[in-house]
Amino acid sequence: MGGNHDESHFKDDGINVVSRICELRPDCRCVGFARTDIPLMPGIPLMPGISIRMWHPTGGAPYIKSYRGHKGVEDATKDWLTDAVTEDEVKFITMLQWGHVHYKDLFWHGPMAVMNPGCFESQNIYLAEKALTPEIGAVISHTRMSESGWACETRLRWLHYRAVEDDYKPIQHKDLKAVETVEPLFTLKAVGCTA
Repeated sequence: MGGNHDESHFKDDGINVVSRICELRPDCRCVGFARTDIPLMPGIPLMPGISIRMWHPTGGAPYIKSYRGHKGVEDATKDWLTDAVTEDEVKFITMLQWGHVHYKDLFWHGPMAVMNPGCFESQNIYLAEKALTPEIGAVISHTRMSESGWACETRLRWLHYRAVEDDYKPIQHKDLKAVETVEPLFTLKAVGCTA
């Protein structure tokens, strides 16, 4: 999923950066910019309609870190109620992953795990002006599902990356068409971890 920076290229120049990357990588699929529901286990009879919602909200970083996540949960709950009244099959969102504000967060809302995994960009001028320090890294999530499809246990492994000075500035990239082999986008080796 792309964010506001990726979407700005699309709005200004008609270039969908995320879609272009996905054309070059068989292990990636472009799902848009703002919000999408990803089926968690399609085809499993015990879990019809179970999804993970990915959401990239707008706006600056709120005073309370979990504020955006709580707003996303309100929206997901409205969708459940709407489906329950109008659809034959109700869609359940068991996890909400949200971003945009460049920090990590995790909380539970009932049986829904709500997580912001952090970001991959160090402090830029905009963030420095607002005295915001991004939390750079990634997260590996292992979630155990109940028979009814709820996330009943989630174990997270936070991977912390060292900031690269001025990583937000444009750099010269190699021609992506010249890449012969497809390597994983993210590896534990990149952060000095062993599997």
